[in-house]
Amino acid sequence: LKLANLGVLSASFTQSKADKSMSEDRTKDLEGNQYTVGYSYNRNRFGFSINHNQRDDEYTDLSRLQYSNLISVNSNKSLTANTYFATKNSGTFGVGYI
Repeated sequence: LKLANLGVLSASFTQSKADKSMSEDRTKDLEGNQYTVGYSYNRNRFGFSINHNQRDDEYTDLSRLQYSNLISVNSNKSLTANTYFATKNSGTFGVGYI
């Protein structure tokens, strides 16, 4: 959703369903939801964005099936932010938070 000259607001909702054969305990199907909301603002030489992602414990995607022991894959909330500034002669400088 473009907010005129104030940037872009985005949101998404995803559902997943995996058969119980994919589950570690193999007693129930895995069914969950994921929500994402974000905002970004970009101008000629400056920009920033922030995104929040939240998912249920039962939300399953390929990364969770393949790498079930990684903290980054199993976290249910994440926040990312980044900003950049472009100079005329020295290039672009940016900072990010994950």
